[in-house]
Amino acid sequence: MDNLNEEKSDSDNSEDQDSGSETEDHESRTSEDNDDIDVENLKLNDDSIMKTSYSSRSDNLKTCYITGHNITIDEQLLPFRGKCPFRQFIPKKPDKYGLKLWLCVDVDSYYTFNAFPYIGRQPDQRRQSHIVAKVVLELLESLYGSDRNVTMDKFFPSVPLARELQMKKITLIGTLRKNKPELPLEFQSNKNREADSSLFGFENDLTLVSYVPKHHKAVLLLPSKHHDN
Repeated sequence: MDNLNEEKSDSDNSEDQDSGSETEDHESRTSEDNDDIDVENLKLNDDSIMKTSYSSRSDNLKTCYITGHNITIDEQLLPFRGKCPFRQFIPKKPDKYGLKLWLCVDVDSYYTFNAFPYIGRQPDQRRQSHIVAKVVLELLESLYGSDRNVTMDKFFPSVPLARELQMKKITLIGTLRKNKPELPLEFQSNKNREADSSLFGFENDLTLVSYVPKHHKAVLLLPSKHHDN
């Protein structure tokens, strides 16, 4: 505290005033320190601490509402510039600093059915693709066996994830990144493919679509909901 080492005045009134000021300052700083302890002093060796603290809220979300057939998974950055060990900086977002949440949302009502925070990659975690798959499976865990359909952008889907969700009776529709190792080279964009052309690939109950909206550009789509061989 700034005032603890100050010399006391010879005046009793001055002592009383200084004492009161020090007490108020101590209470104010103690309150601030306690707020910091909640976030700054967390030992985030894994995500269990944050998951535990967030689980009751997540349980309430799931018990208060039954989702429709179609749901979506995405991320959201909550604006925040305070002190926090897992505050994220994402330059492409409108609010560049904040806390990132993984969300599972009902398509029709926009109700957030499940959510939990991203606390950053931990030292013992595997590569990014496994982390993303784990996020999706955890968000959908309570919906296993329900024949729901989930839509995702290209950050999440992969062929192995689509297969695993099929085993849990959940279908997937999503775009794919072009760097996925399971994608055939023929489905990539190249100068020989005409604009507005499409290629289709089939494997068991999975369909892969490569659409060329213009030259040297291909959009990859992975729908396990719609399949026709």
